[in-house]
Amino acid sequence: MAEGFLKRMALSRATRVAADFVAYYLSNMDPQDLKQRISSGWSIVDTVSQRPKEELVEVLDTILESYPDIKSVIQRHRNEGAEAAKGGSLEFLQEISAERLVDHISVKLPLQGRVLSQNLDWVQGEIKKVGSLIV
Repeated sequence: MAEGFLKRMALSRATRVAADFVAYYLSNMDPQDLKQRISSGWSIVDTVSQRPKEELVEVLDTILESYPDIKSVIQRHRNEGAEAAKGGSLEFLQEISAERLVDHISVKLPLQGRVLSQNLDWVQGEIKKVGSLIV
């Protein structure tokens, strides 16, 4: 029972970090533009994965300042190497609920959150693609 509780708690924290990361990249996007992009097959994961790795690390590190417990775990994985980070992290992150992710994004970006809530299948697909960002 405790293991299930701890996993749910960790998943909840990871969802908040993921939401902050996504919100960073959606913050300058007009909600109507977001809606059109989603309907045309656009992928935020593909777009973000084309950004320089240094930028992604910098954005993540800035976000992690608000989550010191998660920052220490990620730092430990970075020290162990890329394969260690990809190992369990990918499976764990793919358990993030699209609805919960959108709920957290909506706190910061209500208009974009509304678009995402109307496209939960797209959000779930993006969660499944997130492995390309774990380096």
